[in-house]
Amino acid sequence: MRIKAKFPEINGLLPNEEETAKLNRWINELRRKGITVESHIRLFVFEFVENVGNDFDELVKHFANHKVDELNNLYKIALERALVLGKEATEAERDALRATKANLFKIISSSNIPDSLPILLAIIARCKNADPVAYAELHLNGLATIDYYIRLFSPNDRFKVDRIRCVLEPKHIFRWFSSKNINEYDHLLERVERIYSLNDPTKREIEAAACLFIRGLVHCTDVADSTKNFGDWYYEFLEALLSHGDCRFFPRLIDPDYLDDLNKWKANKLIGAGLPNSAELFADLVNNEEEPTIPRDQKDYLKYKTCTNVLEYEPETYDLRPYQNELVLHANKGRNTIICAPTGSGKTLVAVDIIKNHLTNRHRAGKVGRCVMLVPTVPLVDQQSLHFVQFLTEYRDNYRPNIAYWVDGFSGCENILEGRAYRLLSADILVMTPQILINMLESILRSERVYFADFTLIIFDECHHATKLHPYKILMEMLEKSNLPENPQIVGLTASMGVGDTSLDITACYQHMLNLCSNLHSETISTVRHQLDNLKSHVMPPVDVVTRVKRPANDPFLDYVERVMYKIENEMKPHLPKLAEMCKLKKEEIEFPLHSNNSRYQTVVGTLKKSAQRVQDSEMRFLLVRSIDHLSHYFHSILINDLLPRSYAFSYLQEKMSDYKQNSGGSSHIDVINQRLLGYYQDLQKKLYECVKNEKLQNKEILKELHLILKKQFESDPNSRCLIFVATRNCASKLADHLKKVPELPIFYNKENVGYMVSSNQSLSAGGQSTQEQQQMIRDFDCGKVKVLVVTSVAEEGVNIAACNLIIKYNNVGSERSMIQRRGRARQKNSLSILLALDTGVEQAEYLNMQKEAMMMRCLINLQETSETNLKNQINAKREERRRIEERQLKVLEVKRLRLNNRRYKLSCRSCNNLICKSTHVRSIAYSTFVVCDPTVWKRSKIDIREKPTKDHLFTKCAKWLCGQCGNQEWGVIVKYSNCYLPQLAANLFSLEREDLYDQLNEMRPGGDRGRTWQNIQDDYFNIEPINMRNIVDMYSALTNSFSTLTKQMDQQECIANIKFIEKMREKKIDKKNKIQIFLEE
Repeated sequence: MRIKAKFPEINGLLPNEEETAKLNRWINELRRKGITVESHIRLFVFEFVENVGNDFDELVKHFANHKVDELNNLYKIALERALVLGKEATEAERDALRATKANLFKIISSSNIPDSLPILLAIIARCKNADPVAYAELHLNGLATIDYYIRLFSPNDRFKVDRIRCVLEPKHIFRWFSSKNINEYDHLLERVERIYSLNDPTKREIEAAACLFIRGLVHCTDVADSTKNFGDWYYEFLEALLSHGDCRFFPRLIDPDYLDDLNKWKANKLIGAGLPNSAELFADLVNNEEEPTIPRDQKDYLKYKTCTNVLEYEPETYDLRPYQNELVLHANKGRNTIICAPTGSGKTLVAVDIIKNHLTNRHRAGKVGRCVMLVPTVPLVDQQSLHFVQFLTEYRDNYRPNIAYWVDGFSGCENILEGRAYRLLSADILVMTPQILINMLESILRSERVYFADFTLIIFDECHHATKLHPYKILMEMLEKSNLPENPQIVGLTASMGVGDTSLDITACYQHMLNLCSNLHSETISTVRHQLDNLKSHVMPPVDVVTRVKRPANDPFLDYVERVMYKIENEMKPHLPKLAEMCKLKKEEIEFPLHSNNSRYQTVVGTLKKSAQRVQDSEMRFLLVRSIDHLSHYFHSILINDLLPRSYAFSYLQEKMSDYKQNSGGSSHIDVINQRLLGYYQDLQKKLYECVKNEKLQNKEILKELHLILKKQFESDPNSRCLIFVATRNCASKLADHLKKVPELPIFYNKENVGYMVSSNQSLSAGGQSTQEQQQMIRDFDCGKVKVLVVTSVAEEGVNIAACNLIIKYNNVGSERSMIQRRGRARQKNSLSILLALDTGVEQAEYLNMQKEAMMMRCLINLQETSETNLKNQINAKREERRRIEERQLKVLEVKRLRLNNRRYKLSCRSCNNLICKSTHVRSIAYSTFVVCDPTVWKRSKIDIREKPTKDHLFTKCAKWLCGQCGNQEWGVIVKYSNCYLPQLAANLFSLEREDLYDQLNEMRPGGDRGRTWQNIQDDYFNIEPINMRNIVDMYSALTNSFSTLTKQMDQQECIANIKFIEKMREKKIDKKNKIQIFLEE
């Protein structure tokens, strides 16, 4: 749909009668199509300001004669503000005049004077030669379709676009589109960047940038020469808004049903990207006869290596230390074992030696070998792969001299076109996340399927995770059921086996360790016992010190900030009971705790913000969300003030509030809320500045103690290395900056030898660092260019940081395992590990961790002192106990199945008696879901694609399944499982008729089927077999013949379900984290 009325050429300064008539026709067509013209024009306020000239006074006289005094006052206020900011008089006058012109524009655009809009359009149109892109965005005649732009407007809400324009924070939209590298948006981003600086808060035209995005995005894709589809900009704009909490309420404002629409668009994109067609999928299906019992040979898959032209490369040689030789002893004999050794003892090199020894032994025996190391996180895939490349890529042993060792890694982020399985099978050594391996073990596609038989050695890095429902544990359960003639060898690596869920119960701790051994099929635990002196000479544990520090007795900065927080909280309180009712919140979830209760306060306020974003009433929603934003800023400033000089807390607040200042004009209810909240800070600002000026750092005990520790350490040893652990990214960067500004620390003062390192999992915009920045910081720390490194938990597990001799935990403590990991970073002799505890809870948690560690070490010693035979017997007893429980359950089931073995039933439609299937065609998936595997069932069925798709861990529900005869009786749903669509039958939506006893009528009494469950059926009526590959192949083939036109629609439904599932899992993960603590800023 295009705009047919042409925007006229304006020849004079203002439109003549004919031009005005054409402009009115253009205006009327826009209105008929659903565009609020006034709101569209208000997106060009800055073009008006640039192009209104000598006719300014005439416009004031004609449109705002009654507001001359108001405009003069606004001019004076803008002039004073510019002068206070330090601008020269000429520049200040220019800025004040621009602000006055902008206010005049708002007055004219909101007036009801008949010729106001044509005159505004004529003035804005003067940009035609200087800025033809803005002119095209104004007249809209160049668009191939205007449909998606119309969606931003609403006939029931004339000011919808105005609200978005006034409140939208452009930096989040800019960062999202920048990160996507989509060519169509490059020019728009360049235009935004000219008026909105991400790095300089004083050079941000926030409203102008928001206007550019709202009016400009449509011209990036909905034009004839775009390579993207019409409307792509709209959905990508929604995704950009959803990418940050400050913008997440906008999509619902734009379209209350945006989520379904957005998911359909995403699904269409995935379908259009080239999902394999039915014939290709069917040809790629595996069958049970293909399952290997020995590992498939790498030489059959060499063409699938990612790089075949490897440059000449000599792998590095290595020598194990005596204690490392003790650690590899059991593993190199081919035994299953858990290797438990301190952080920094070189477990990766131990793994290299085990793999090299294993492959050499396999090749010596004329057998294929393939090793996989499983790592718990994606970043560790690359890190461990690089270590194996360093020592093993291009290595050739004497028993397979013609083919060099090949290393590869899989994390799920790879773009592999020819099948992941073939690339995996070409490698000798693999590094993977466990979930990727699980997915490949369960795939029904030949190009994705691997088997346990393909691996001869599995190494679990950080193997203490192999408990409960962790993928490590699930993998081992799958291995137990595989019934291979030769299982792969299992080796676990960890610095700490942990104590389980117990507090200080040594018996439970001992059982936890035995359970871990049982889960990993370990026969032994490999620790350093005979080479302890050698271990201590290389890995000396530091001395642990806990130092309690107090907050200042008098802190006016804290007092002033808390007063404002109480004021905002009291304004919110009348609305909270209504919010609790709408979002089903408990009473304690809407009661503000004391600000000193850090974790509780963050949890409550974070929960309130999440709930407030779902409120339909836009005024109430904005009041709550913006109030919580301000509360979070003040609260975070308190946290900064606790640990750092006040100046950092003040600068933080200044930066946050400066963004609100630029949107503080206007008279709408949103503007009034903004002005009131900003007014609180403006009243507070001078008082906080005085607090900053008068601060004496010696009164802040935690900083004073930190300075003393560092001064003492580096005076005694100038070549020291120190790691300081902090809780947040913000604190890491600020503390590093502060240490370079302390004259009492001359070794750091005005120097660049203090750095910081934070997670690479976070985006750069969220304060994260790139992997390259991390690696450079580690190199600088290693060589001594950086002597103090302030880090978050990124330095705990896995990331390889060089040895240091001082660890400081800056009011920051984790579990007993993280305590061991952190302490392990201090690897030099006479090292120290110091906790500076500002809170009693932090101090108590550290002492509890020490007790747990001591208990764990006692248990480990007990296990070590147990003879190998006895230990093996205890581990086997654990496995036997688990097997006995499973066997008892199986026996009960077998007795039940024997009784029903010959029962046969007919399952029919409850409404018209149409045959659904025979009982022999019902199959179970994971003993909990029941499907019909009769290929002829499709002919008796009707599929309703309108059902909203959903997904869980097992399968995707894609459509409703109905009776094909009566057409309205529901039988269940269509699910996608193992790449095949199957009809899932509901237990209470059919009738049962006994067939094996012809003299017996329907056993189910009338109405009895409505409360029936599959458990009832299996207990009393007939047995159900598990689904197998033959069933899936038969059903797949029959479906493509019966419902070929619907399969693509169901593919789309599956894509939508996958998208929703990923979003749900992400939200669930955040929720789980938030139960403990919600970080409002970080």
